[in-house]
Amino acid sequence: MDSKEIREIKTECETLIRFGNNHNQIQKRLEAQYKSVSSEVLADIIEDCVADYKNYGLIQKLVRSDLVCDQLGEDNTVSILDKVSRQVSKIHRSRLVELFDRRCNIKNKIITCEYEYRPYDYGMLIKNDDDTYSFNTYQPPFWFQDCFFSEGNLEVPKELEFQNLYRRFFMHLVNKDKTSYNYLIQWLANGLRSRNYCILATIGKQGIGKGVLGGIMRELFGASNFYSGGDRMFKGTFNSQIANKRLVYCDEISIKNKEEEDRIKLVVNDYLEIEQKGVDAKEIKNYANFYISSNNMDSISLTADDRRFSIIELTDKKLTTVFTPEEIQSLFAPENIKSLASFLWHYHVDEKEMLKVFVSKRTEEVRSSSLKEWEDWFIFRFCEINSGKNYEIWEAADQVKEQFGYSFRIGRGKFLELMKKYPEVFSVKNTTEDGVRVWRLHIHEKKTKGKK
Repeated sequence: MDSKEIREIKTECETLIRFGNNHNQIQKRLEAQYKSVSSEVLADIIEDCVADYKNYGLIQKLVRSDLVCDQLGEDNTVSILDKVSRQVSKIHRSRLVELFDRRCNIKNKIITCEYEYRPYDYGMLIKNDDDTYSFNTYQPPFWFQDCFFSEGNLEVPKELEFQNLYRRFFMHLVNKDKTSYNYLIQWLANGLRSRNYCILATIGKQGIGKGVLGGIMRELFGASNFYSGGDRMFKGTFNSQIANKRLVYCDEISIKNKEEEDRIKLVVNDYLEIEQKGVDAKEIKNYANFYISSNNMDSISLTADDRRFSIIELTDKKLTTVFTPEEIQSLFAPENIKSLASFLWHYHVDEKEMLKVFVSKRTEEVRSSSLKEWEDWFIFRFCEINSGKNYEIWEAADQVKEQFGYSFRIGRGKFLELMKKYPEVFSVKNTTEDGVRVWRLHIHEKKTKGKK
């Protein structure tokens, strides 16, 4: 076989590559076309050709992949959904066309669809009831990938035993309070399968493991579905960082004024308004569980009827006094996380009960810690001493002035705000007496518990 024939075979081989043929397909085509050349020689030529053709691997990847483009996108890029590696990458449409022979209409392979974050649906390319397609932008955590990519044909394996490693950590964190321990496990289990409408809150000393719990959550939900940051997500104008997440962790939260309180109420709704700089705000479905922590007991202002924050008991002991550095690291080990996830996935949860806020002793500590000095005195001193008595609002205000100085002014609105926090202690009502509207403050006879 002369060099001219070899060049001819190589040229044909490159053409077959640009049409997307793999090794075996090229071998069969060349054997049928060049019957006088042995299969071994053709195989060697193909190997040399493939080695020299730098785009061979990329072309083969494109052939085995689903190619989709966003019907709302403007960047002219195509997403590559690799069925083998299960990875998603992007390529510009013009580059895609360049790779293949001009007679190969690769454009017909591109599916135009809507890009959606759908963590409860399995698979990356989803066919809808109306025969349209959606590209699922959700990326599963490592322990869930086999089930996710099997499109529901595989189940998450059952783990019947709860690892002692995590039992020890959770029991340490909640100071061995069994009700807090049970709630924490149920909150995590419910969050993996569905979504929690109550915000999990850990408020206590530094170094006890609050951040470690956040790190465990990151591994459970997957890095791409997890966001950790400060409380600007509840205070700033732009909040796109929490869009399309399954777990949002706010470290060192401080929510004090009414505007911030109103904003945090919205994060547990089924839909969120997401706004980013330079882009119109849009409403998206909310899939996120919210976890907040703080070292300061007065970090959030609670009312008696609060239905947002589930505050669990916490230890005062530093984690390093009960766990070695190696044990702390093992909390994030993939094999341990996989075991924990499997246990939580199959853990029985009463979803109706999870709609109710969890209340612990620490809840009352947080509620009282957010009181101003005059509020603390009024609730735990004045109201206790004057149990069962009635005052006009101005009379109660005068009592506060007498205690804190006559330049200290408290109006009706402040008493109404305080009543929301402690309705079991006193109430404020607007009544009519002899044709005149009067605001009266009644101190309930039941004595308060806690501070004295």
